[in-house]
Amino acid sequence: MDSVAALPINFDGIVMQADEEYGNQVWDKHFGALFQTLQQQKRTYQLSGFVNPFAALQSLSMGACGTDHLHHAHFQQAAESYRRGLIKALNDKHAFGGSKTGDWSWEADQAFFNSIADFKYQGTPMAGLFSHYIPDLAALMTWILLSTLVLYRGAAKINEPQ
Repeated sequence: MDSVAALPINFDGIVMQADEEYGNQVWDKHFGALFQTLQQQKRTYQLSGFVNPFAALQSLSMGACGTDHLHHAHFQQAAESYRRGLIKALNDKHAFGGSKTGDWSWEADQAFFNSIADFKYQGTPMAGLFSHYIPDLAALMTWILLSTLVLYRGAAKINEPQ
């Protein structure tokens, strides 16, 4: 064989998948760095709960509702994983499904598209995330203990004979 067009596959699909894999590596690198930065910001914010109890309450509330960064990142990773599998299936079908290099009019049949599973997201159970909220719980417990102590001492002073 003296040309790519003579191959029994569609080399364009192989090139597209190679490009996708390189793009995935770049995305993983930058998303990983961004995720670490966001995690550090979250830890700092959680520690601020020892100064401001509303910060700890907000963090716990967002976690319980599934609207915090951890839930968002979990969803984003699940969606990205599905997207990568879908793109690989499409590129493999394009490369090895019967088309030839340069034939951009070829289309996969409906049976192929029906064989691709729908995206189904299973949310993260709160029990699995509990360890991420220990600083928030500790801050709130500290505030409860301090408030109780202040109230107890204040009540004791009120009841002291003068």
